[in-house]
Amino acid sequence: MTIYVTRQDLETRFGQAETAQAAWRESLDADDVIAAACAGAAELVDAHLASRYRLPLEPLPLMVKEIALDVAWYKLWRGPIPDDVTARYKDAQRLLDKIASGALELQADGIAPAESVSGSPGVAFEGRERMFNDSSMGDY
Repeated sequence: MTIYVTRQDLETRFGQAETAQAAWRESLDADDVIAAACAGAAELVDAHLASRYRLPLEPLPLMVKEIALDVAWYKLWRGPIPDDVTARYKDAQRLLDKIASGALELQADGIAPAESVSGSPGVAFEGRERMFNDSSMGDY
């Protein structure tokens, strides 16, 4: 798993005081809370991108970093989550869904599409031979 965002990234985007406020928990260290939110964001992003791109992404597209920032920011909050934070998270989810479906493609030099594990383009099923067919039912 690649970590796409850090505490510094969150503080740069949302502010140091705001990040500290969002990460505050009575009995937990803020660094641990922030690290967990960043790891959770990376896991969600990787889950969506792995079907289409070889991970880790090198170089990291700005769009992916922005998505990970919004997801990590959402994961930091507890209790009532502000509407703008929820809206950013939902937008990030929509973008991830579009990337995963192929409706939106990441554009960056060096990013390679994921290769199929079996080498085939999709799922294949092979069943046993049909019991009833034209030749076996010819007299009926």
